[in-house]
Parts: sequence; C-alpha cells; structure tokens
Amino acid sequence: MFNKNKLFVFLVLAALVLSACGTAAPADTSSANVSSNAPTIASQTQDRPTYKFEFPHPVTFSGSGWKIEGISANVPADQVLVAGGEFKNTIGLGTQSWLADDGTLLVGPGFPQEKVDAADGAIEYLDQINQELIDGPEQWFHINEDRFTFCSFGSAVVEFNGVLAAFEYSEGHNYFLIIRGLFPDGKQDVDRNHSILFHEVVGSHAQCMSYPQNGGGFMSEENFLQVAELSHKDGNDCGAEGCSKLTSVFVDLNTGALTVLTQQQLNAPWNLALSNWFMK
Repeated sequence: MFNKNKLFVFLVLAALVLSACGTAAPADTSSANVSSNAPTIASQTQDRPTYKFEFPHPVTFSGSGWKIEGISANVPADQVLVAGGEFKNTIGLGTQSWLADDGTLLVGPGFPQEKVDAADGAIEYLDQINQELIDGPEQWFHINEDRFTFCSFGSAVVEFNGVLAAFEYSEGHNYFLIIRGLFPDGKQDVDRNHSILFHEVVGSHAQCMSYPQNGGGFMSEENFLQVAELSHKDGNDCGAEGCSKLTSVFVDLNTGALTVLTQQQLNAPWNLALSNWFMK
C-alpha cells in the first residue's frame, strides 16, 4: 500500500506518546475468568445519541487487574476479519483482526506530504481531532465508523456501546485499549459513530488516538510494536524509564471479538491472556 520511513515514524511516536504506563473459541481461563460480576459503575451513555446495540450473550471477562462487562461470551472465528493476502501479521495470538502491515498510520507534521498522498487515506497527520490527552473523568473520545480508537493509560474506568471496562492501577503496569469501530455501511445519513467515556482516569496520564481503518483494513502492526517499546522504555506515566508490564486489550464493535495480550518486559514473549474467538 505504501512505504514507511521506520526511523521517522519511531521518532514521531517517541515525541507524541504521552502515556506509556500505568470456530467459537472459548476463553483461555488459565489467566482470565468469565463471571457475571460487573464493574461497580452505572452506565451514563444511554442518553447520548449514538448507534447503540447489545452484543449477543454478554458476559463479564476478568483478568489480572482488569474487568470487562458486556462483551459476547463466544464469537465464531469465521465471523471475525483476519489479516491475509497483502496484509501480514507476525504477533498472531488473536491480534490478526486488528494489526497487520501495511496498515494505517498517524504521523507528525514533518512526514513527507507525497507519502501521505500516495497512501490514499492510510496515513494521516496527527491533529487536534485524531488525538487527545485525557485530563480527567467524564471526558469523551470518539470511536468513529471506519476508524480505530487506540488509548493508553495507567488506570481507567471506561464505557463504550454499553460495555463497561475497569483497569486497576498497578505499579509498573500500563494498558493499551484498541477498539475497531463499525465498518462503513455506504449509506448516507446513517451515523454509526460511537464514543468512549472515561469515568475515571489519572489526569494527564491517558491519551487516545483515532486511526483510519481505510475501508476496513488494519492498524500498522509495526507502529503498534513501536508504541509498545516506548511503553516499556520511556513512557511518562512510569517516569522517564517506562513500565515493565503491558496489557493490550483489543475489541471489535462489529462482532464483539475480544483479545487480551500481556507482555512482562521489553522483548519478552507476548502472552495470550484471553480471547473469545481465537484459540492457540
């Protein structure tokens, strides 16, 4: 799709990422649990205009320091978009529905305009619309149709499409939350945008960015790995040296697919903590 200047993208991310710490497949219950207990917070999105729906057979998944209520218990794997063909995913472990290369990018103002133009919507410049620092509770960010929302934080309680998710603070631990918005429906005047509401968050220690899906594609896996490296090495939430631990939560609004990965340290293996659609 396009050629990426790897060093430039890495340097842009180093300057811009502010919060680097803090078949139907059954869930992998070795490190996560399914329960009926919900995060102790009432929904506040019911009166906000949005294209809202309920996922079938919703349950609560929980793991080390996190809990997500309202996602489907199981999602048939054949319903989930998986990278293939020109799109390559190397992590695996259920990330194939969100991450692949060549995938979409957000870049800084010095990135060559001709490369942005040649990418045909797969690369966007960072601006005040597609990135935002989350300074406190009751703050919204968008999960637009045909876009990904990528949030990074040390702890938060969030809500989207009626799903409630709680991520507890733990020293040396950061969270990524990556949500695929609804695929474009090609219909005028049908607004399928969503929002994510932060009920609780440590002020100035969370950031959200909105990546293009570019017609139902994928986020750049290389970009994701670069941001994960920053989280471990020099993310501001854990001071200048970053956080050792990282939990990455992937959600697809189209299917209710959920995957949770953990990484204990930079260059350590990724561990599949839970997936409701993917089985190793």
